[in-house]
Amino acid sequence: MSDEENRVTSGVKDLPELWVPDDTLPAKQVCRSVNRALQFMAAALDIIIEQQKDLNPNALELDGKLQKSTTWVKDHLWNCISLKVCGKATATATPAPPNPPLHTYDRKKWGHAVLESSEMFLVWLTGWLGG
Repeated sequence: MSDEENRVTSGVKDLPELWVPDDTLPAKQVCRSVNRALQFMAAALDIIIEQQKDLNPNALELDGKLQKSTTWVKDHLWNCISLKVCGKATATATPAPPNPPLHTYDRKKWGHAVLESSEMFLVWLTGWLGG
């Protein structure tokens, strides 16, 4: 497996909540992982929005895009997956909230890692859903 394939499969080392699940596992177990990942992603995106306001308060367009993405994950995607694809039987406890670093540079790196990992996860999810 190439480094790129391994990175896409494994996700970012520091964000196991957004690792791509092994889709050879039973469907209920994959659904639990998907639910946890989407909940974590939504919470992390909320944190990134707040951080972005502090780090770059004039980036209103970016703030709007981040808010739209967060709303989409929380209000549409998570409900669709948890209620229609996986069913209530696979509902899981809310994962631990994201714990971003305190220092500005580390927060930027963490936010970047969340966005990259989220994108990889959503690409995998699209394929898993048959899209």
